[in-house]
Amino acid sequence: QDYLWECLEALYKQSLAKEYYEVILVLNGEKEPYYQSIVEFVNSNAVDLKCSIIYTELMGVSNARNIGIDAGSYCCFVDDDDLVSPNYLANLLAKADEQSLVVSDVRTFTNGLENLGYDYLSKAFRETREDNIFARRSFLSSSCGKLIHRKMIADRRFCLKLKNSEDSVFMYKISDRISRIVLADVDTIYYRRIRPSSASRRKQGLFEKLRNALL
Repeated sequence: QDYLWECLEALYKQSLAKEYYEVILVLNGEKEPYYQSIVEFVNSNAVDLKCSIIYTELMGVSNARNIGIDAGSYCCFVDDDDLVSPNYLANLLAKADEQSLVVSDVRTFTNGLENLGYDYLSKAFRETREDNIFARRSFLSSSCGKLIHRKMIADRRFCLKLKNSEDSVFMYKISDRISRIVLADVDTIYYRRIRPSSASRRKQGLFEKLRNALL
């Protein structure tokens, strides 16, 4: 819950004018006290932010993302414990079109943003200069850190049966509609919070990954 307020504040402080974007916040699982707390936070701290709060009893990130997909011309997924740079949306939108997937740099952090780390997406952003989908295929492993036009998504959705790798499967589903993968400006950053207790970020063996994906 504490991380969510930081995430919402980062979205509220975007340099992009408020009329050009909306936050679709999908709360799944237990409703209270979270729903009322979110409403109070938005009303007190982000009064001019367009923020729709949707509740669903069905738990899972795939279901939440599927619910949020149907709004707007573009989709930009942000996990609730992550952060984005102030110019994030404006810079992504500046290079976006119906056939180009625009991707940002990705940096990792634990608590504050003073000591940032790197992951495989950070490496791909810095080292992949060839402008073709095959050379930049690493970016298709995650749905976050990018701006996706709704025409690319069409009727494709996240698979509710998967517990792991749902991002990779979703990006594969829409890859036939991506003509180019475009790198955003270098100061456009998606900050991934590293939490050792997170199932998606805990080191797993091959058989454990397969088992969790099929559960």
